[in-house]
Amino acid sequence: MPNPGVGPALPMPEMFGGMGWAALLATTSLGHIIGILTIVLLDTYGIV
Repeated sequence: MPNPGVGPALPMPEMFGGMGWAALLATTSLGHIIGILTIVLLDTYGIV
């Protein structure tokens, strides 16, 4: 993201590196997508 601090600020900006709400939502959404894909692939190969 070229401007992660654009938009409403988070309550403790120093804790989140100056990210705004949009950047936080984008990074957590990406983390959930990666996690779901990992679980599905591990289940496909019988590891989980």
